[in-house]
Amino acid sequence: MKIRFFLLIPVFLFIFLIGRSQIDLNGPLTSAYAMLRRADLRAKLPPQSCAVIFSGGYDQFSRSGIVPRRFSPSPNFFYLTGLEIPDGVLLIFSEPQKLEDGEYQEILFVPDQSDLALRYTGDAYAGEFGKQTGGWVLRPASQWRKYCIETLGLGNLNRILALPLEPANFRKPGELAYADLGSILFENLSPGFAFAPAAQRFYQQIKQVDSAGVHALILKVNAYLDYFPGIPRDPVLDAFTHVDGPRALGKVQAQVAAIKVDLILLDQIMAEMRQVKTQRELKILRKSADILSDAVRVAAAAVAAGSKEYQVAAEAASVLGKSGAELAMPLRVASGPRSALPYYNRNRETIPQSGFVVVDFAAKLDGYCTRLSRTLPAGGKFSAGQKQIYDMLLSIHQTALAECKPGAKPSTIANKALPGFDTFFSKLALATNRSGKSKVVRSVNISPIGLDLNELPNPSSLAVGMVLELETAIYIPGNSRINAKWRNTGIVLRDVIEITASGPVVLTKGVGWTTAKVETMMGGTGK
Repeated sequence: MKIRFFLLIPVFLFIFLIGRSQIDLNGPLTSAYAMLRRADLRAKLPPQSCAVIFSGGYDQFSRSGIVPRRFSPSPNFFYLTGLEIPDGVLLIFSEPQKLEDGEYQEILFVPDQSDLALRYTGDAYAGEFGKQTGGWVLRPASQWRKYCIETLGLGNLNRILALPLEPANFRKPGELAYADLGSILFENLSPGFAFAPAAQRFYQQIKQVDSAGVHALILKVNAYLDYFPGIPRDPVLDAFTHVDGPRALGKVQAQVAAIKVDLILLDQIMAEMRQVKTQRELKILRKSADILSDAVRVAAAAVAAGSKEYQVAAEAASVLGKSGAELAMPLRVASGPRSALPYYNRNRETIPQSGFVVVDFAAKLDGYCTRLSRTLPAGGKFSAGQKQIYDMLLSIHQTALAECKPGAKPSTIANKALPGFDTFFSKLALATNRSGKSKVVRSVNISPIGLDLNELPNPSSLAVGMVLELETAIYIPGNSRINAKWRNTGIVLRDVIEITASGPVVLTKGVGWTTAKVETMMGGTGK
């Protein structure tokens, strides 16, 4: 009964024990709310399994060694804890585990207490080790190796579910602690481990292959390993490529059977949990979209021929900062020929007298991201030609939006909207043959957003409660065989939409689409 009582202790005890840290417990992702998410994950775990979620590491200081950087945890760690702590590990067990003084189902490893960190940054993540707070037992990260060897490696668990770790995560300067945490787990649980789910999918094929199929599978595995020559080779796959008979095959198959780490299932479970948003998440995303809309309106009013791109970006940054939002990515103001560059973000050039200006902004509020893009006339008014080409892209955008209904497949939505580009080219006589369009980038993209700007994987079909980014764009580079007046031109429309039972709701509707509304917005007289 004592342990059960502790598991029910509310968020107030958690605040008391970790109150010295910089963690914002007054935000929407409170300890109690995060506990419900972890309980949901636990219910989805296979029997006798453990989910391992790393918070990630970071280079604490900038290259100068003086200015500390803001740490951003991995989305899944934040989703399950609401905490922004570096070099942490969360363990969630499918069944209760024995401890000296009771049982537990969750352990949170956090950085050891550092007087230096406390003095310079105020970080005191450790709290009181060994206590049950927020539903978990706190342990210092210095005990992680011992725990992996003595507890996780004992054999009482059938599967260890972990999220994919890229090889670079083990070798980044300034991420030594995270590298250590990740490598320790895998070193002590398996004779080798896959850096990517694609590699681990070969494990299943290796377990099932017979002598007759070995040669064909070895060719596939070699092709996979050769495709990534710059990364450490997976030791199990490497051993399989040297199989020369039934005995060697049996040895590798025994190795694969002994591997507990599953890099696939947890990713699938977390994607399913995060795709449909709760009412609390929807409230944050709606507010973030409103703030972002305000930023675009203010930036649009600042666009003027002769002004600098960075001046426009600064207006947007001011709105976001004053509203409590952060930048989810660098602000993009791409004017004139730079509008044809999908990833231009230097913002150093002077806005020309004519052409388009693409503003592409993304905000993060309480951990959740939204993104909004609009295309504006540099001179404040659309010319007849600009209006014609803009309205054509807007029509494609609206076609895609109308298809964003519950049950619709993202690929089907894009396929229904993309033919609009053929009409686009023929009506505007932009190209006289197929080769003239070959270098033009056309896009109708539907992707989920939330704790990430792009929460992969894309859903197989849309469902009520999903929040998506809908992007429609065309980029016409200078070397394309398009009518000269439209070369070096880009037009982008990007909105945040919520899927409801009655269809899509545009959360960024505060920023108008039509040429008339865009011109009014640029004049600073309305939406």
